[in-house]
Amino acid sequence: CGALDAFDGESSVLLFFQTIAKLIIAIFIWLVGVAVFYILKRKKKINIPLYYSILTIVSLYFFIIKAIHREPEVNRDLKEIICAKGSDDGMELRFTFLNRVEYDFINSSSNWLPALPEGADSINIDYYRDSFIGDFHLIIDVSIPIGGELDSTKYPKWEKHENRYRYEDFET
Repeated sequence: CGALDAFDGESSVLLFFQTIAKLIIAIFIWLVGVAVFYILKRKKKINIPLYYSILTIVSLYFFIIKAIHREPEVNRDLKEIICAKGSDDGMELRFTFLNRVEYDFINSSSNWLPALPEGADSINIDYYRDSFIGDFHLIIDVSIPIGGELDSTKYPKWEKHENRYRYEDFET
């Protein structure tokens, strides 16, 4: 789901440059193959459609393998539960009533979300993002069991908000 993919830790800029690099390699392989064809053409009779078909497949190897090969999905059931609790409209991501295990799974790949206080439950995440500029606004609300208090020295950015604790971070 899109809401979970936003926290996967991969930079879209990095993916873009990796794709461009693969494309440049593919073009280079293809051009070398065309040069080899003209060198071999003088000495031997070569089946042109077969040669260019094989050359194209070899040059596009990285793209073909990525399209065919899928990494095995781990924790599929947990992902489905998290996706059911999440929504994404392109700018705003929202997760509601997550438990600690689900929160830790979301944070496991990117590891930029804050550490949760002990006993945190009923976790809500609101994440507003502008992927073009890089601005974001992150709000995390958690509930602490009755009688539990938050250590303000250990969690200085967490503030009491009604009967819950709130973490807020933003970049503009």
